[in-house]
Formats: sequence, C-alpha cells, structure tokens
Amino acid sequence: MIEGNFTKEEVQDLVNVLNAGSLPAALTKEPISKLYSGATLGKDTIEKSKRAMIIASILVPLFMLWYYRFSGVVAVIALGLNMLMLVAIMLTIKAAFTLTGFAGLALTVGMAVDNNVLVYERLREELARGATLRMAIATPSTAPAPRSSTAI
Repeated sequence: MIEGNFTKEEVQDLVNVLNAGSLPAALTKEPISKLYSGATLGKDTIEKSKRAMIIASILVPLFMLWYYRFSGVVAVIALGLNMLMLVAIMLTIKAAFTLTGFAGLALTVGMAVDNNVLVYERLREELARGATLRMAIATPSTAPAPRSSTAI
C-alpha cells in the first residue's frame, strides 16, 4: 500500500514504474573497469614531501650561511633548534606526519627564514649608516608610527 497526496500524473508515473518490473541487467564476473585508491598513493606523496623537505633543509641553511656569513650561522642554529623543538613536540603529542604536517613544517621554516631576512637587512641598513652593531640592534625602526584614530 502506498499512501500520500499524489496528483493523477504522479500516480500514473508510479504505476508505470511498478508495472515495468525489474529491468534486465547482466552481471559479469569481471568488472568493466577498476579504480584503485589506497594507502600507496598517500605513501608516495609523503615520500616526495620528505625528499622536498630534505632538499630544502640543506639548501636554505647553505644560502643563509653564504649570504649572511656569521649572522647566517646564528640563524641556522636558531632554525635548527626551532625545527628540533617542533618535531619533538609533534612526537610527544603523537601528531601524524601527514602531507599537511610537512606543509606546516615547510611553512615554519619559510617564516623563520623570512624573519631572519627582515632582521638582518634592517641591521645592514643601520650598519651602512655608520651605527655600531649594538646601536643597530637598539635603534627602533625608522618606519613611521601608525597614526592615532582619535583627533585632539
């Protein structure tokens, strides 16, 4: 028994479907096509990510050492400690090393290097003006201060 508020058209469509019965469909033992999606795809992506991280973790410090010399040594040590602490925390909380995790590690390295570049270029500007290293570190930025939104 089928109940509901159907129009005459809907009733006729339903009657036609029920009268048609099952449609003939032959099943074969061998499927027409197969689609594989499994852990091997993720494993391949993780392996490529690891390789990219290893290459980046070699080339980035080498560039920083070459370009910034002694300051680069300090930056590389700081970057190494940053990565060591980050990986130690990930291992401690049993975080998964997924593609997203590797992307986060790469982003952390990129942001740390970007920060070093900003700081060291700022120091270079001050040293070029004749300041000592101590004064270059202590001198506030020459960028204009943001204006206050309140009018006096």
